[in-house]
Amino acid sequence: MNKQQGWRLGSLAGAQIILRPGALVIIAFFMLASLPIMQNGTLGPGQVVAGALGISLLILLSVFLHEVAHLLVGKIFGAQAKEIVLTLMGGHATFEQGFRKPWHGAVVAVAGPTVNLVLALFFHLGSRALPPGLPTSVATILTTMNLALALFNLIPGLPLDGGAALRDVLWSVTGSRAKATNVAATTGQVLAVVGLISAFAIPMYQRQLPNYTLLLFVTLAVVFLWQGAAQAKKAQKTTTWLENLDLAEFLRPAVALNAAQTVAELDNILASYPGRQVVIYDAKSMPTAYPVPQAVHRVPAELRATTPVAAVSAALIPGAVVDADISMFDLFKLAGHFGASVPFFVVVSGTQLLGIVDAQKTSRDPN
Repeated sequence: MNKQQGWRLGSLAGAQIILRPGALVIIAFFMLASLPIMQNGTLGPGQVVAGALGISLLILLSVFLHEVAHLLVGKIFGAQAKEIVLTLMGGHATFEQGFRKPWHGAVVAVAGPTVNLVLALFFHLGSRALPPGLPTSVATILTTMNLALALFNLIPGLPLDGGAALRDVLWSVTGSRAKATNVAATTGQVLAVVGLISAFAIPMYQRQLPNYTLLLFVTLAVVFLWQGAAQAKKAQKTTTWLENLDLAEFLRPAVALNAAQTVAELDNILASYPGRQVVIYDAKSMPTAYPVPQAVHRVPAELRATTPVAAVSAALIPGAVVDADISMFDLFKLAGHFGASVPFFVVVSGTQLLGIVDAQKTSRDPN
């Protein structure tokens, strides 16, 4: 995997674990911020650096466990996570499909902050049990960071976990995911503006200089909230557009051919139905392949009447055959998942071939 996408660290419960380059910035920042705490006069330079690095890695571990909670709770509700990605802004877990019920998504959303609250309690109890000194200071830092992670993520505005929970609760109540998303996203943007104004207004009201470190964090959080909310609105607009599309508008006629039939018979079908895609059916009357034009062309004239069409065909990969009741939203997601590996989707009703949908046509974007 290239550096732009990140480094694959492994997998957990079927989901890839990806470290983006931006996460290294977070590690370096917290490492530098921890150096003064480690410099207590009893440690050598190497120990100070190692300790500061350890603190920053424990903070990153807290972020990772937050995402693992999303993954595991999602799995309980039947949703398979695709990946956990650690980034400059923390991390996120993505799922291959949506949840069966809106409240499932709400529970998954609050699972992450809940883990951070548990970790904050654990480190707080540790700080109370440890003797005063460096260990207590480290435990206090980890308590504060986990508490901050939990409270920040519980802010009721998209793209944060609290916003996702708010959206799914509103979705359950109103029955409209689009309206719920717009409310949760707008709430996120309003809170972003309020946060930015407060960061400047409170010090001015107190006639004090602002805390520039805090101001930097607030500014980053505001940008993250605003852009994430805008992206959520855009994604919902695309989803609504797709849900209103009719599969029949994208369906292109196709012709079924048995795998045992010959290339000569394929030639006759192509001559009778020019421009139509041929789909190869197996002995069980299921679509399994399609002719490859280059391979068909290479068959000599004297062998075309005896060469089975199966010999010049490529297999349809699992997922390329879809039922007629599939929504365009789900078909769009399939096209994004498979990419260029699926040139078209075969649409069937039972074993009856209804036609094909070109994968490229499902990539249209209304925005």
